[in-house]
Amino acid sequence: MLYNTRDWQTAISKLIQMTVNGELKWRNSDINNASPDEVIENALQAEQKEKIYVVSQSKYKHYYDEDIFSWERSYNFSVYKTISYDPVQIAQAPSMNLIESLFDIAQNSYAYSNNALSDLL
Repeated sequence: MLYNTRDWQTAISKLIQMTVNGELKWRNSDINNASPDEVIENALQAEQKEKIYVVSQSKYKHYYDEDIFSWERSYNFSVYKTISYDPVQIAQAPSMNLIESLFDIAQNSYAYSNNALSDLL
């Protein structure tokens, strides 16, 4: 049996809900599975029940021809498990807009938990 898009949407929605409710804490991550053509701009991870959830924002060159390109942004979500002290990717979500929402909420949660605006408010 395979996970379908609806399964991923349900799982990511649950992570969003857990983050909003303060049940999930995000931190910066150096775990990534970027392709050689991608540059990870920011990655966050949260741990829950022996799994590591990583959501990242990256950019890549979208070529129009050999010399002309523009930078495009993408969002990725992967699930890792620690095996022999190293994180091993066990799943990657298909591309969907909900991942950008998870990234934004995780980033805001991280900023709030680190009192990013405490000296200004």
